[in-house]
Amino acid sequence: MLDIAASLSLAKNTLDLIRGVREAVKQKKLSNEDMLDYLNTLQDKIVDMKTTLADADDENRELKRTITELQEKLAERQFNKDHYEFHDNMVWEVGIRRQPYCPTCFYVDDRLVPLQQRGRQEYHCAIHEKNFWPYNPQSQVLSF
Repeated sequence: MLDIAASLSLAKNTLDLIRGVREAVKQKKLSNEDMLDYLNTLQDKIVDMKTTLADADDENRELKRTITELQEKLAERQFNKDHYEFHDNMVWEVGIRRQPYCPTCFYVDDRLVPLQQRGRQEYHCAIHEKNFWPYNPQSQVLSF
């Protein structure tokens, strides 16, 4: 597949050919047969340009689609910290106590990493290899 640079080169060659034909016509140096050959060559070059530009346009559309998909994936990974709160030594969605998240990942790494439940009251962060338990007044409070 030719790229845009190749198409631009074809356009320059085509314009040079047109200038040459124009000059030859002014000087009456071309026969009808030569003129037809030049016109056919010009037509072929224009078709090649059209093809390369259509390919470049397709590639451009595909790249734009990929960019949009990646932007959407990035937006999904980002989160609004206002929707989460620190409670019982872990981070939870405000008003929802289904899935705790690693507070170290949340506050230090700026990531939302779900904790894996290991026992009835024990949760584990696979990223930092740390365990978390709900706050117990007799235990030490988590430090970052």
